[in-house]
Amino acid sequence: MDINTSMNLLNGIQAANNQNQTPPANPVTLPGNANNNGLIGGQTVPQDILDIRTTTSMSEVNMRDINNAIGQMNRQTQAFQEMIRRLLDMQGHTATIVNGETMIEIDEATRLQAERDIAEDGYFGVEQTSERILSFARAFAGDDLGRQELMRDAFLAGFEAAQRTWGGELPEISQRTFDAVMAGFDQMMGIIAE
Repeated sequence: MDINTSMNLLNGIQAANNQNQTPPANPVTLPGNANNNGLIGGQTVPQDILDIRTTTSMSEVNMRDINNAIGQMNRQTQAFQEMIRRLLDMQGHTATIVNGETMIEIDEATRLQAERDIAEDGYFGVEQTSERILSFARAFAGDDLGRQELMRDAFLAGFEAAQRTWGGELPEISQRTFDAVMAGFDQMMGIIAE
């Protein structure tokens, strides 16, 4: 290839690159309507939407979206941990009322209500408490195994925080709730057969 052919080829490539970097001219004619003058549904189309060049690189947009998603996931996980801590704390306090282990005087009506609440089918019973925890985890994680693991880890962290609140050991009902929730996570994650 001689020098003139090389120069012509190089000039052609350069011209093609310059053409690709030129934004579309106003008004914009969109396919299907020869006289629309840059209108879609009667609205003017902003030039930056039609310009193929962007001021923000795709990697910046992707990193921003990823960081936002991670932040949202962290907030949801922390909220779940706090929910677990509070729920188990309330369950434990209800159990201490029934067992007469509180340091305050409780009337008979309050004690009977607490007894109903921690009964097997009660609001703070093992079954309902574990199901509330697992329902929240399923709603957040869906079928995503990674999110299911994240929710299980958040449950463990919330349980440990509740134990610290209680000085190291939660009442027996909370231990049974822990076992029921962990079995539910195993089932959700396919670790054991349903």
